[in-house]
Amino acid sequence: MKYAGLVLKITHPQIEEIFQRILNELDQYHIRVYVDEASARKLQYNDVLTPENARLIDFLIVAGGDGTFLRSIEYLSSREKPVIGINLSGSLGFITEISLDELGETLRDVVNENYKWIYKLRLRSTIIRGEKSLLSVDVLNETAIIRNSLTPIVNFDIWVDGLYLSKIKADGIIVATPTGSTAYNMAVNGPIVHPETEAIIINAVSPHMLSFRPIVLPARARIRVKITKAIGPLYASFDGQRGYELQTMDEVVIERSNFPIKVVQSRRRDFFDIIRTKLRWGEK
Repeated sequence: MKYAGLVLKITHPQIEEIFQRILNELDQYHIRVYVDEASARKLQYNDVLTPENARLIDFLIVAGGDGTFLRSIEYLSSREKPVIGINLSGSLGFITEISLDELGETLRDVVNENYKWIYKLRLRSTIIRGEKSLLSVDVLNETAIIRNSLTPIVNFDIWVDGLYLSKIKADGIIVATPTGSTAYNMAVNGPIVHPETEAIIINAVSPHMLSFRPIVLPARARIRVKITKAIGPLYASFDGQRGYELQTMDEVVIERSNFPIKVVQSRRRDFFDIIRTKLRWGEK
C-alpha cells in the first residue's frame, strides 16, 4: 500500500498532536498521506485530499466522531477501499469504533491486509417531481423526510415493492439502514438492528396514529414515499449532511445502493460491547 487519505475533526483541541501521531504511524510503512482540505489548511500541510487523488488512496482514515465519518465517505471511489474510523470523542462511536490507542495495531493489520471488516449497507434515495428525477444521494445512516417546525402535520403514502403499505400522518418519515438504526431512528424509539443484518427500517417521527409501529423490511425492498399533503416547508435530509426542499406530491424512492462502505472493525470489542457502553445497558 502506498497512499492513504486522512479526514480530521479540526475542532478537536488536540488535533495537532493527533495529526502528528497518525503521520508517524503511517511513515513507518512509507505511506504518502493526503489530508482533507480544511484540515490541511489549518495544519499547514501540503498534500491535500481531492476527488482526483482520492482515486489513488488504498484506504481512508477518519479521525473524529460519527459525524466526521459521514462527511468523509464522499472521498471513496471504490467499495473495496477500507475505512478506519478513529473515535476522538472520548466515548466509543457506533461507526468510529476504534480508539486512538488501537491505531498502531489497526494500521499494521490493514497494511498487511489481515484486518477485520464489515460491509455497511447504504441506501440510494432519489427525489422525483412529476416525471423528473431531481437528485440521487447515497446514505449510510438514513434519509429523513421532515417538516419545518412551523409546518403543520404532513400526510404521507408509502409503498413497498409496488404494494401499498399505509397512509401516515406524522412530522416526518425515516428510512434507515442497520447502521442508522442507532442514530435518528433510535431517537424516535425505533429498533436497534445489528449492523450485519440485511434490512431497511421505516419509522415515523411523532405519528398521529396510536397504532403505528416501525417496520423492518428486507434490504432488497424498494420503498416509495409520496407527500400527499404538506402546508409549509418540508425537507429531505440525507445523513444530516445534505438537505433538499420538497413539495406536495413529490416522491422519494429509497432502495439499496450498489456501493456499501467497507469499514475496519476493532479486534478488541464487538457490537454488543459498544451498545452496552453507549447505552449503559445493565447499569443501575
